[in-house]
Amino acid sequence: MVPRGAQIIYQIRLRERAKRFRLKNDKIRLYVHQKLEIGWTPEIIPGRLRVFDPDNYVCPESIYQYIYCLAPELIEYLPRKHKRRRVKHPYRTKTERIKDREPIAVRPLAADTREEYGHWESDTIVSGDLKHVLNVLIDRKSRVVHITLLNQKTARETTEAIIRRLQKYPENFIRSITYDNGSETTQHQVINE
Repeated sequence: MVPRGAQIIYQIRLRERAKRFRLKNDKIRLYVHQKLEIGWTPEIIPGRLRVFDPDNYVCPESIYQYIYCLAPELIEYLPRKHKRRRVKHPYRTKTERIKDREPIAVRPLAADTREEYGHWESDTIVSGDLKHVLNVLIDRKSRVVHITLLNQKTARETTEAIIRRLQKYPENFIRSITYDNGSETTQHQVINE
């Protein structure tokens, strides 16, 4: 499958993900209606349903989605009776973690083709036990490598390590730096200056 087709399928699934019909079974719907009317909450209903009919189990979230999307008349039986649900945790956040980051696509062509010195890549490596952190700098053409052991995986420590390693080179040997997308590179503008 071509990547473009996969992207289109992903976008359709993303749009349709919240539109699935909840409580498909008439038996479950009737059970939920009856129990809500006698004062049970959407958290109690699945617990009792699991005991009596384990094959037709539903989670409380499915009941809430059913009520708010398809059976708003049942809102009056909920303990708080909110007309609309408040979103606690959005599915995706739109904010950018790293401000003014430049994608790898805008990196100079000479860095991709390795035609000239001075195009660096920075990466962070964390050990399996999460106790040791390394910052790795590599020049794309010469393959000169600098590895720095960091105390913590923080933006400040990473920034200081990169500046300390690169300040001994002349200006024409530092043309560009490509960073990974980790939170430790949030101060990339300081390094670039």
